[in-house]
Amino acid sequence: MASKRRNMSRKNEKQETTEIDFRDATGGKPFYGNSATTIYRLKILKGDKPYRCDECDFKASKRNYLTRHKKTHTGEAPFECDQCDYKASQLHPLRIHKRTHTGERPYLCDQCHYSASQLSNLKVHKRTHTGERPFACDQCDYKASQLHPLTMHKRTHTGERPFACDQCDYRTKDANNLKKHARTHTGERPFRCDQCDYATRQLTYLKVHMRTHTGEKPFACTECRYTTRFVWHLKRHQRSRHTAPLS
Repeated sequence: MASKRRNMSRKNEKQETTEIDFRDATGGKPFYGNSATTIYRLKILKGDKPYRCDECDFKASKRNYLTRHKKTHTGEAPFECDQCDYKASQLHPLRIHKRTHTGERPYLCDQCHYSASQLSNLKVHKRTHTGERPFACDQCDYKASQLHPLTMHKRTHTGERPFACDQCDYRTKDANNLKKHARTHTGERPFRCDQCDYATRQLTYLKVHMRTHTGEKPFACTECRYTTRFVWHLKRHQRSRHTAPLS
């Protein structure tokens, strides 16, 4: 009987210690469970990430997260799309990719008609409504709603142009610009009109071309009723007909 009481006392002491540690980590929220679960959840709440990648700075709270991450270094991509050559190191990116085939866009904006295939894209889009621009340049007043534009902007300060053409002296600060430039060498015109034979190297050119079919004239003069499909036509109109050209 005395032995049973000692065991109960030790059990209560252990549970009390666990609860104190837990409450200290969470600001007073109690937790009841076995010690293994408690210790694990304490690590998560405290932000502990004991599993570290030996090739980069990545840290993880669970071993399987680290295992998945390591595939980004090995190049292993076991998850394959059954409709194209796309491969991924994890299942989640494959599921998102498949929406490019199905057209599924399950994430809807509650303020306009925008929809997205990824939640992260919807979050970025919502900043067009809120005006939020959390990414700020540390050398000027520039701010951006996404990290990538800020990265590109910072190269205007550093002069860095890391993307180089392997066929000429062209260099650029943006990888997308290099892809567009490469088509001047290959002659590739991947963007095609579905109403005529027009094909072009850039999507923006195709969008402008499509106005010849739709009749859309989105650029309007503020001084008269003139409208046009092309911004450069509006600039030319304002220079020739009005004193204040479009800025």
